[in-house]
Amino acid sequence: MMHLAIHDALNAIDRKYQPYAYDKKAEPGTSADAAVAAAAYYVMSPTIQKLPAEALPNEGCVGNGIAVVEAAYVLALAVIPDGPAKTQGIALGKATAAAVLAKRASDHADDGGPYINKTCPPAGPPGAYQCTPERPFVAFEKWANVTPFVMQDNTQFRPVPPYKVDDAKFKADLEEVKK
Repeated sequence: MMHLAIHDALNAIDRKYQPYAYDKKAEPGTSADAAVAAAAYYVMSPTIQKLPAEALPNEGCVGNGIAVVEAAYVLALAVIPDGPAKTQGIALGKATAAAVLAKRASDHADDGGPYINKTCPPAGPPGAYQCTPERPFVAFEKWANVTPFVMQDNTQFRPVPPYKVDDAKFKADLEEVKK
């Protein structure tokens, strides 16, 4: 979402591509650097705050993430001279971030927690899914229901299923990797 907001901000300054969520032209002289910084900040800050605690390694992750984003934003703006160009860039970045967040607000990313399923399937036969050792959980398993960003649907670029473990091609590939 951050990169989409940045894209739309730069595209509003110098239209070259189809916009994602923000389809207006920027004022002449708008600072691209300020627009990029603001677009990134105004998407990242609220998005980090929404991260599910159970998906993070410790309680300090959200606070640390917010601190890093705020520091980067302050530093990015500090090197841009004050004036109308900077002010317009910040307003543009804020507007593109708001447009992207509004477009993604009902994308189902926040639906149906918990985000971590601590019930791993038991180890089955070779080739069957099992949890990673020392990571006995399944994360974000309901994200298959999230509205895709730019694809038509979530199956559009899905790979073909893997070979069965008794398939000759699987055995040949395995032998190649072992060498």
